[in-house]
Amino acid sequence: MSKIWYKQTFFTLVEHGTTRIFDAITTFTLIRIFTSQQFGLFSVYQSWVGFLLVLLPTLEIVLYRNYGDLKASGKLARELHAYKIFNYIKLFLVCIFVFSLSFIPQPENFMERLGLLAFAFALPFSQAFYGYMRETLRFEMKQKKVAMITALQRIFVLLAVVLAFIKFSGNAFYLSMFAILTYIVFAFVWKWGATGVIPAANVPVQESIHRIRTILTSIVLWIHFTGVITQGIQTLDMLALHTMGIPLKDIGNYSIALKAANFFQFLPVALVNVYGVYLGKFSGRNRSEVDERKFVFRYSFYFILLSIFLFMIGIAIAEPLLSFLGKGKLEGSTLTQTTQYFYWMLAGTLIQCASYPLSAYLGARATPKKLFLNIFLPWLFISAILYFSAASSGLMLTAKMNVLVYLVLVVLFLYYILKKTGGFAAGALTGSASDKSDNKSNTIPRGFARCKSNTIQ
Repeated sequence: MSKIWYKQTFFTLVEHGTTRIFDAITTFTLIRIFTSQQFGLFSVYQSWVGFLLVLLPTLEIVLYRNYGDLKASGKLARELHAYKIFNYIKLFLVCIFVFSLSFIPQPENFMERLGLLAFAFALPFSQAFYGYMRETLRFEMKQKKVAMITALQRIFVLLAVVLAFIKFSGNAFYLSMFAILTYIVFAFVWKWGATGVIPAANVPVQESIHRIRTILTSIVLWIHFTGVITQGIQTLDMLALHTMGIPLKDIGNYSIALKAANFFQFLPVALVNVYGVYLGKFSGRNRSEVDERKFVFRYSFYFILLSIFLFMIGIAIAEPLLSFLGKGKLEGSTLTQTTQYFYWMLAGTLIQCASYPLSAYLGARATPKKLFLNIFLPWLFISAILYFSAASSGLMLTAKMNVLVYLVLVVLFLYYILKKTGGFAAGALTGSASDKSDNKSNTIPRGFARCKSNTIQ
């Protein structure tokens, strides 16, 4: 690995490490500020957002497949301009969603609901301001700048939350407004950071709209559907619990355990992000499929070892961690019960982390439509059956389902690879069954062409 990739890896770890640390502190602050009922409703709203993402695709995710191609062909500037126009459209739609959904009756008053919903939408959709700029900086190996701006943004969001609490006694509406204002300010910070990196483009709006329509009817839509399912399933258990009438206070405690388990993803996520950048940066180059597959299975083995190590740490610090996060809310028998939820959630989370290299490799090299239909859509249906069936029996069984849900995903990944390559030995490791027939048709539209030897159909 060259020096530049070591540097990229280091600053990616810094980015994800600081993100997880400040997200943890912000979550801890919100747990203290909100009542158990408010925090439970906030968590339910986050589960709604996870599935509403299906209506708001993130176009820049295609860069993880085709950045090298776009830059080499001189189409990058026009592509990024189309992303920017589409992001403005998404922001308008998000405002409509937030206002409309606030009218759905909940225990909190309208302004509290509006604030909690806006805050739940704010984090995933703040990227509509700056997502395409951040990803371009990554691919131009400016990860140090990405890490710096990301850390500053998280710090200022935390300060905004604390200031809103001091000034307005934790009113959810004002708290969300302060946080959203911070995201708007940092849109300009990201623009400053991308100066000289984002190529200028003087593109007519009509041309950008045409390009957006083209993208949305091609490869990106399937990548987006896959991402929505992945994110949605991470909060599907809370949606199931709410649907089955579990009290918001109990869902709030359950959510504390789930968020604590998710903290342990920061290292696997950072490492697989570097791998994703590698796959996207070298798209279109005639690299050996056999070598790539050997590397992904070796990388997966390291991720399994890392996940086992993180699980052991999580088990060791579970109760003090939850006691700290849920101070004033998790005590006595409630703390003991929530710790039991955490064990199962952590196991499920780290099973998912162990599959990240396979997921990144398939996401970059396989046909997105076939991945969606053969892996992620079945996974959604199976997960919904498992979570909703378990939710009818209570919180503990629902927590245990996290393990089974992510084991199902791993099985689907492995089955797909075995089916398409003829087996690990025959195809993945020796290349003797390297998609010979499937490569006859390339479903990727013009502008997103890749080397066929890198494609799993």
